[in-house]
Amino acid sequence: VPINWTSSPLLIDAAPAILNYYHATATENDLLIAGPSGVGYFYGNVWPSDSFAEFLAAGAPYLERSGMPLVYALNRINEQNVRLTPQVARAYEEQYGLPGLFLSWESQYNTYLMNRTLPVSTVRGVGSVQEALTVLEEAKARWTGDRPLFIAVGLLAWNLRPTDALLIVNRLGPEFEVVLAEEYLALLRESFRLPPHVR
Repeated sequence: VPINWTSSPLLIDAAPAILNYYHATATENDLLIAGPSGVGYFYGNVWPSDSFAEFLAAGAPYLERSGMPLVYALNRINEQNVRLTPQVARAYEEQYGLPGLFLSWESQYNTYLMNRTLPVSTVRGVGSVQEALTVLEEAKARWTGDRPLFIAVGLLAWNLRPTDALLIVNRLGPEFEVVLAEEYLALLRESFRLPPHVR
């Protein structure tokens, strides 16, 4: 089952043995993603705007060296999830060289474009197998079939295990295709009629 695992690119310095273990035991269905928010745990909109791009630029080599090419970001103000500002989204795209971005942990899913160039996919968090199946069944019932529907589902690691991901995927119908984040973002870019991403 394709699974995207969030971890910290700072493992290069903090725990290289753990990072090496992750890579040594990964299968073709495992992808490490930098998160939350990239190099460090932060909310982009509340970072001082005059140094945000510089901060991301300083951390960008960690994404490459750690083998975590994509980012799952959190962004909250006053305990509420909010969209990135155009400036923060641009900094992520330019400094990290991202094809797209996964954002937040919500009770809904959504995809949209920031600055007409950066696809963003809101992560629909779930805490149980049944919640995941309900979310996906409701999405299938609303899907018109005339264009792709993208759903990024986040599994709460405190409640769910990889075997639960397998159970969820095995219960899906042929309408669904489960993919790793790199393919997901490539397909999302295609649906927005954006050129293929070149890093």
